[in-house]
Order: sequence, then structure tokens, then C-alpha cells
Amino acid sequence: KTFQSSSVHLAEVNAKGELTSSMPFVHNEVGSCINSVHLAFDGSAIYFSSNRKGGYGGYDIYVSYLNDNVWSIPENLGSAINTEGDEITPFLYQNALYFASDFHMGLGGFDILKSEVINGMWSSPINMGNGVNSPADDYYPVYNDKDELYVTSNRLGGKGNNDIYKTFKLTPQIEEY
Repeated sequence: KTFQSSSVHLAEVNAKGELTSSMPFVHNEVGSCINSVHLAFDGSAIYFSSNRKGGYGGYDIYVSYLNDNVWSIPENLGSAINTEGDEITPFLYQNALYFASDFHMGLGGFDILKSEVINGMWSSPINMGNGVNSPADDYYPVYNDKDELYVTSNRLGGKGNNDIYKTFKLTPQIEEY
């Protein structure tokens, strides 16, 4: 969970899958980390978590947009998503953001949550519940066109420290706490 130093480098890939160029992301900051990067909208948006100054606490989720080959100043996704805890591993699928948080109500450790853009605003995140989350850390959600959600977890019963799981319950649980 603690990153001593991490930054983003963007590269171009040729038809053979080889890196042809690499350069640091213009919004890397000295003294803060960027991690858990997800390119969205065919590479014109980059979602990431960072502990940069000005956030709500811990790691927050930000987005930067590529306009005329220039990355916009990263925007914090706001208090609907970010808390005084850590929000990490964002993954955007259509209008839904899947991410992990250790502060929003959950089953323990990091849990996967889902928020949707409604009328230009992020909805209150909903915990994906049992079947997706466990009492351990669950993060790095990836959703696909087959209605499958994959998560990385250090839950009991795995083969190693962190394993990838395909989940079967995709309906978020709304629970009263």
C-alpha cells in the first residue's frame, strides 16, 4: 500500500508491440506518487491514484485529459469518490468507475466500489459486496464486455500473495450500516 516513489511514463507502441518512445507524464510531481494508472476513452483520458497535495487524504483518484497532444492539469474526482482514506486502482468502463477504497464502508481491507456518472456528477459509491469483496484486500478491478469483473486479492485460499479472481456477482449490494 505504501509506495516510496512511483511515477508514470507514457510510451508509444508500434504494430509489432515494441516501445518506440517513452517519456515521463508531464504531471508527475516530486514528493508525491502516481500509481494504478488506467487509460480510458481510447487513450484520451488517464485515471490514476496519487497522494499529491490538495487531496482529501491518503491516495485520491484523479483524471487528466489529452487535448491537442497536451495533458490537462489532473482533476481530483471529488468528495463523492475520495475520502480521508485511500482510493486506488481506478478502472473506467462506459460511465461506471470501479475502484478500491479502504475508507468507504466495506467488508475489510480494500473493497471494490462502483460509482456512475449521472448528469455530469459521480454517484455515491456502492460497495460491490460479497462475491466480489472479501475481508482481505481487493483491488485492481477490470470489467469487460462479457459482463465479467476481475479483481486482484490477497484473500485466504489463494495460490500466492495476490491472485486474480473472476467474480460472479456483479450487482452492487446496498446495505444499511
